[in-house]
Amino acid sequence: MPTFHRPGQGPWSSFTTVLLLPVLALVLACPTIWGATPTASEGEGFQPIWQVGDRWIVEARYRNLAEGEDAWLPPVRWQFHVRSTGEVAGEDCLLLHVVPLGRPDLKVQAVLWLARRDLRPVRVVDVYPLRGKATAKRREFDQRRLTPLFPEESMIPYALPLFPFCETPGPGAARRGTAPTVVVGEKASQAGATTFVDRVSQTWSRTADGFLVDLDDGGPNGPIRQEWRPGLPWAVIQTGRTAEIRLVEPAPSGGRP
Repeated sequence: MPTFHRPGQGPWSSFTTVLLLPVLALVLACPTIWGATPTASEGEGFQPIWQVGDRWIVEARYRNLAEGEDAWLPPVRWQFHVRSTGEVAGEDCLLLHVVPLGRPDLKVQAVLWLARRDLRPVRVVDVYPLRGKATAKRREFDQRRLTPLFPEESMIPYALPLFPFCETPGPGAARRGTAPTVVVGEKASQAGATTFVDRVSQTWSRTADGFLVDLDDGGPNGPIRQEWRPGLPWAVIQTGRTAEIRLVEPAPSGGRP
């Protein structure tokens, strides 16, 4: 399979789209190994700490771009549930399941297998309706490459930066300081039998309460900005061209971020 790289890029595993019927029975078929989630020791940097059984809820407001930048659709709440752990492609993973609350009409969900050690994406399955049938887009991530996780065409707000934000440079990490830190990663897209690789970027800096992160994959939805705080499982707020997302349960201290 030919692979075309943008300047400075290397090979990447392909994306595949598959039909899953019944969808839930297949996408959630992950071997379970119960136990505590490893945590980063002091000095190893920040990343959210999840345990099997953890749940949280975010609320997303989507811009109705057909009506203008200031027009908004009704908000949608999304539940994130750490369902289990298991091995995927040789990587010890957490399985994170994301569904809309009270909106069965959307008929969408996502299943994310994320590496337990640093929450980098290993496998992602997006489920959506297509011509009345449940369809799933499956993405496999090459663990030799670094990339934040972007939802791409999905409306499900699961964008996730590279962790940890740490003192000592290492894979997926950069030195902490007063100036913003830039981490460059890669993502792939496929057209037929050809894979194209593009650079993505992540910039983060400290704030009084935590960390401010900017993610950009060069896509039509534009860059994403997130604010992360220690002790909370997800970004307290995310803003971008198409949506605004905030963490509602557990609520950040002080109410709305």
